[in-house]
Amino acid sequence: MKYFSQICALALMMAVSFVLVGCGGGGKNTPKAVSSASKVKLGEAQTYEYGVTFAAPEGWEAASRQKKTVVMFKNPNLEGQSVYVKVPEASDVKTLATKEDAKDSGLTGELVQIGDYVWMRKTQVSKDGNDDKFDNLICSTIQFGKVYTVTVRGFQNQNENSDAIMNSVLSRIKFSEATEAPAEKIDENTDFSAGLDF
Repeated sequence: MKYFSQICALALMMAVSFVLVGCGGGGKNTPKAVSSASKVKLGEAQTYEYGVTFAAPEGWEAASRQKKTVVMFKNPNLEGQSVYVKVPEASDVKTLATKEDAKDSGLTGELVQIGDYVWMRKTQVSKDGNDDKFDNLICSTIQFGKVYTVTVRGFQNQNENSDAIMNSVLSRIKFSEATEAPAEKIDENTDFSAGLDF
């Protein structure tokens, strides 16, 4: 009888393990988990307009407020590199959770889970008024019916450690319901860094 109960318990554990492995395959509609562990240390978090609580990399300098940004910080040790949160846009989707939500809201990229939120992650090259080229790592999420976009931007081929910077920043960012009206919905093909003076 003792062996029978042990065999039953073992069979039950194997069945549960099989089900969990089968369910955890990470289908195309579920976000890929991205580790937020990074060597990039963050400074103190502060709360800004539009319900954004944000912590920049330690030692980075706050930049003057731009029309299209909620907050922006520059890397004092690498010219041209910055991280910023764009003023949110209205969305018909309330919360980004699946690839279907991203499709419905016009967002493109890879669906990832970083920190508390699901994001659409992509890279994009842009130019400024001086024809300088920039590499942009862009992550967008939808919370409370608003599209929030975080960008790590730097001169082309010099945007060092952008993945680690982004993962650290997104591991601590928070969004809350805010009273400010979001910007009008814009075309997804719009360059998120176009028109920013930095």
